[in-house]
Amino acid sequence: MKTFKNKILAVILICILCIPATASDKLFRIGAKIGFPNVISVNSEYVLPILKHRVAPMIDFSDFSITIEDVKSSFTYFEAGLNIYLMPKGKGLYANFSHINMKTELEYSDLTSEGSTPGLTNGTASTEVKLKSFSAKFGGKFGGTFYVRPEVGFVFSPLDKDIIINATFDNNGTVYQETQTEEIPSVLRGSLIFSLGFGFAF
Repeated sequence: MKTFKNKILAVILICILCIPATASDKLFRIGAKIGFPNVISVNSEYVLPILKHRVAPMIDFSDFSITIEDVKSSFTYFEAGLNIYLMPKGKGLYANFSHINMKTELEYSDLTSEGSTPGLTNGTASTEVKLKSFSAKFGGKFGGTFYVRPEVGFVFSPLDKDIIINATFDNNGTVYQETQTEEIPSVLRGSLIFSLGFGFAF
Protein backbone atom coordinates (compact mmCIF):
# COMPACT_ATOMS: atom_id res chain seq x y z
CA MET A 1 0.00 0.00 0.00
CA LYS A 2 2.96 2.35 0.66
CA THR A 3 4.09 1.86 -2.94
CA PHE A 4 0.59 2.74 -4.17
CA LYS A 5 0.56 5.94 -2.11
CA ASN A 6 3.96 6.93 -3.52
CA LYS A 7 2.67 6.40 -7.06
CA ILE A 8 -0.38 8.59 -6.33
CA LEU A 9 1.84 11.39 -5.01
CA ALA A 10 4.11 11.11 -8.05
CA VAL A 11 1.16 11.33 -10.47
CA ILE A 12 -0.26 14.36 -8.62
CA LEU A 13 3.11 16.15 -8.64
CA ILE A 14 3.71 15.53 -12.35
CA CYS A 15 0.22 16.71 -13.25
CA ILE A 16 0.53 19.91 -11.20
CA LEU A 17 3.86 20.75 -12.85
CA CYS A 18 2.26 20.30 -16.27
CA ILE A 19 -0.54 22.82 -15.68
CA PRO A 20 -0.25 25.73 -18.12
CA ALA A 21 0.05 29.16 -16.55
CA THR A 22 -2.91 30.32 -18.68
CA ALA A 23 -5.31 27.72 -17.32
CA SER A 24 -7.47 30.36 -15.62
CA ASP A 25 -10.66 28.49 -16.47
CA LYS A 26 -9.60 25.53 -14.28
CA LEU A 27 -9.47 23.12 -17.19
CA PHE A 28 -7.14 20.64 -15.47
CA ARG A 29 -8.81 18.28 -12.97
CA ILE A 30 -7.37 15.61 -10.69
CA GLY A 31 -9.09 13.45 -8.13
CA ALA A 32 -10.13 9.95 -7.14
CA LYS A 33 -12.90 7.51 -8.05
CA ILE A 34 -14.48 4.57 -6.27
CA GLY A 35 -16.63 1.99 -8.00
CA PHE A 36 -16.27 -1.03 -10.25
CA PRO A 37 -14.34 -2.44 -11.93
CA ASN A 38 -11.71 0.18 -10.92
CA VAL A 39 -12.42 -0.30 -7.15
CA ILE A 40 -10.47 2.88 -6.26
CA SER A 41 -8.37 4.88 -8.68
CA VAL A 42 -6.65 8.19 -9.35
CA ASN A 43 -8.33 10.17 -12.13
CA SER A 44 -7.30 13.20 -14.17
CA GLU A 45 -8.43 15.08 -17.25
CA TYR A 46 -7.47 18.18 -19.21
CA VAL A 47 -10.04 20.09 -21.27
CA LEU A 48 -8.66 20.95 -24.70
CA PRO A 49 -9.49 24.14 -26.67
CA ILE A 50 -11.61 22.11 -29.10
CA LEU A 51 -15.31 22.76 -29.77
CA LYS A 52 -15.32 25.55 -27.15
CA HIS A 53 -13.51 23.35 -24.58
CA ARG A 54 -15.84 20.38 -24.85
CA VAL A 55 -13.22 17.64 -25.41
CA ALA A 56 -11.14 16.32 -22.51
CA PRO A 57 -8.63 13.43 -22.56
CA MET A 58 -8.79 11.45 -19.30
CA ILE A 59 -6.96 8.67 -17.48
CA ASP A 60 -7.77 6.42 -14.50
CA PHE A 61 -5.07 4.44 -12.70
CA SER A 62 -5.04 1.89 -9.85
CA ASP A 63 -2.28 -0.35 -8.49
CA PHE A 64 -2.79 -2.10 -5.15
CA SER A 65 -3.66 -5.35 -3.36
CA ILE A 66 -6.99 -6.07 -1.72
CA THR A 67 -8.92 -9.06 -0.40
CA ILE A 68 -12.36 -9.38 -2.00
CA GLU A 69 -14.74 -12.23 -1.17
CA ASP A 70 -11.92 -14.21 0.53
CA VAL A 71 -9.73 -13.90 -2.56
CA LYS A 72 -6.53 -11.81 -2.46
CA SER A 73 -6.22 -9.68 -5.59
CA SER A 74 -3.13 -7.83 -6.78
CA PHE A 75 -4.83 -5.33 -9.00
CA THR A 76 -3.63 -3.02 -11.78
CA TYR A 77 -6.14 -0.91 -13.69
CA PHE A 78 -5.52 1.62 -16.44
CA GLU A 79 -8.18 3.44 -18.46
CA ALA A 80 -7.65 6.14 -21.08
CA GLY A 81 -10.21 7.92 -23.21
CA LEU A 82 -12.14 11.07 -23.99
CA ASN A 83 -14.87 12.97 -22.16
CA ILE A 84 -17.13 14.82 -24.63
CA TYR A 85 -19.00 17.56 -22.74
CA LEU A 86 -22.39 18.91 -23.76
CA MET A 87 -21.57 22.37 -22.40
CA PRO A 88 -18.53 24.64 -23.03
CA LYS A 89 -15.60 24.82 -20.59
CA GLY A 90 -15.90 21.14 -19.69
CA LYS A 91 -18.89 21.54 -17.39
CA GLY A 92 -21.96 19.46 -16.66
CA LEU A 93 -22.94 16.29 -18.49
CA TYR A 94 -20.64 14.36 -20.80
CA ALA A 95 -20.24 11.12 -22.73
CA ASN A 96 -17.10 9.05 -22.26
CA PHE A 97 -15.44 6.60 -24.62
CA SER A 98 -12.36 4.80 -23.33
CA HIS A 99 -10.10 1.75 -23.44
CA ILE A 100 -9.65 -0.38 -20.30
CA ASN A 101 -6.58 -2.47 -19.53
CA MET A 102 -6.89 -4.45 -16.28
CA LYS A 103 -4.67 -7.20 -14.84
CA THR A 104 -5.46 -9.08 -11.64
CA GLU A 105 -3.42 -11.77 -9.90
CA LEU A 106 -5.83 -13.87 -7.81
CA GLU A 107 -4.74 -15.97 -4.82
CA TYR A 108 -7.25 -18.51 -3.50
CA SER A 109 -6.81 -20.16 -0.09
CA ASP A 110 -8.65 -22.59 2.19
CA LEU A 111 -9.91 -24.62 -0.78
CA THR A 112 -11.63 -27.98 -0.29
CA SER A 113 -10.91 -30.92 -2.56
CA GLU A 114 -13.61 -31.72 -5.12
CA GLY A 115 -11.71 -34.55 -6.82
CA SER A 116 -10.91 -38.19 -6.19
CA THR A 117 -9.44 -37.49 -2.74
CA PRO A 118 -12.31 -35.99 -0.73
CA GLY A 119 -11.73 -34.46 2.67
CA LEU A 120 -8.59 -32.53 1.79
CA THR A 121 -8.69 -28.89 2.89
CA ASN A 122 -6.46 -25.83 3.04
CA GLY A 123 -5.82 -25.99 -0.68
CA THR A 124 -4.25 -23.04 -2.48
CA ALA A 125 -4.19 -21.73 -6.02
CA SER A 126 -3.09 -18.66 -7.90
CA THR A 127 -3.88 -17.40 -11.37
CA GLU A 128 -3.95 -14.25 -13.46
CA VAL A 129 -6.84 -12.70 -15.36
CA LYS A 130 -6.66 -9.86 -17.85
CA LEU A 131 -9.25 -7.55 -19.31
CA LYS A 132 -8.71 -5.48 -22.43
CA SER A 133 -11.90 -3.86 -23.60
CA PHE A 134 -13.67 -0.66 -24.59
CA SER A 135 -16.31 1.14 -22.56
CA ALA A 136 -18.97 3.79 -23.06
CA LYS A 137 -20.20 5.87 -20.14
CA PHE A 138 -22.44 8.79 -19.32
CA GLY A 139 -21.45 11.11 -16.49
CA GLY A 140 -21.32 14.61 -15.16
CA LYS A 141 -18.89 17.02 -13.51
CA PHE A 142 -20.60 19.22 -10.95
CA GLY A 143 -18.90 21.95 -8.96
CA GLY A 144 -16.06 24.43 -9.39
CA THR A 145 -12.70 24.20 -7.68
CA PHE A 146 -14.02 21.16 -5.80
CA TYR A 147 -16.22 18.86 -7.84
CA VAL A 148 -18.05 15.53 -7.79
CA ARG A 149 -18.23 13.20 -10.78
CA PRO A 150 -20.79 10.33 -11.01
CA GLU A 151 -20.50 7.93 -13.99
CA VAL A 152 -22.41 4.91 -15.28
CA GLY A 153 -21.84 2.82 -18.40
CA PHE A 154 -20.94 -0.52 -19.95
CA VAL A 155 -17.88 -2.64 -20.75
CA PHE A 156 -18.23 -4.24 -24.18
CA SER A 157 -16.25 -7.42 -23.31
CA PRO A 158 -16.46 -8.07 -19.55
CA LEU A 159 -14.71 -10.81 -17.59
CA ASP A 160 -16.44 -14.17 -17.29
CA LYS A 161 -18.06 -15.14 -14.00
CA ASP A 162 -15.87 -18.22 -13.43
CA ILE A 163 -12.24 -19.17 -13.99
CA ILE A 164 -10.43 -22.54 -14.12
CA ILE A 165 -7.69 -22.86 -11.48
CA ASN A 166 -5.15 -25.56 -10.53
CA ALA A 167 -5.56 -26.21 -6.81
CA THR A 168 -2.75 -27.71 -4.71
CA PHE A 169 -3.28 -29.75 -1.50
CA ASP A 170 -0.56 -30.89 0.92
CA ASN A 171 -1.61 -34.03 2.82
CA ASN A 172 1.18 -34.79 5.32
CA GLY A 173 3.88 -34.12 2.77
CA THR A 174 2.04 -35.72 -0.16
CA VAL A 175 1.03 -33.13 -2.72
CA TYR A 176 -2.19 -33.47 -4.70
CA GLN A 177 -3.33 -31.28 -7.54
CA GLU A 178 -6.73 -30.90 -9.13
CA THR A 179 -8.59 -28.57 -11.44
CA GLN A 180 -11.42 -26.52 -9.96
CA THR A 181 -13.82 -23.83 -11.09
CA GLU A 182 -13.92 -20.71 -8.92
CA GLU A 183 -15.77 -17.42 -9.14
CA ILE A 184 -13.98 -14.19 -9.99
CA PRO A 185 -14.91 -11.57 -7.35
CA SER A 186 -18.08 -9.86 -8.56
CA VAL A 187 -16.66 -6.34 -8.16
CA LEU A 188 -14.11 -7.11 -10.90
CA ARG A 189 -16.51 -8.53 -13.50
CA GLY A 190 -19.79 -7.78 -15.20
CA SER A 191 -20.70 -5.41 -17.98
CA LEU A 192 -21.86 -2.53 -15.76
CA ILE A 193 -19.49 0.31 -14.87
CA PHE A 194 -20.31 2.65 -12.02
CA SER A 195 -18.14 5.13 -10.16
CA LEU A 196 -18.37 8.20 -7.96
CA GLY A 197 -15.46 10.59 -8.21
CA PHE A 198 -14.37 13.78 -6.51
CA GLY A 199 -11.42 16.09 -6.88
CA PHE A 200 -10.07 19.57 -7.53
CA ALA A 201 -9.83 21.74 -10.64
CA PHE A 202 -6.89 24.06 -11.36
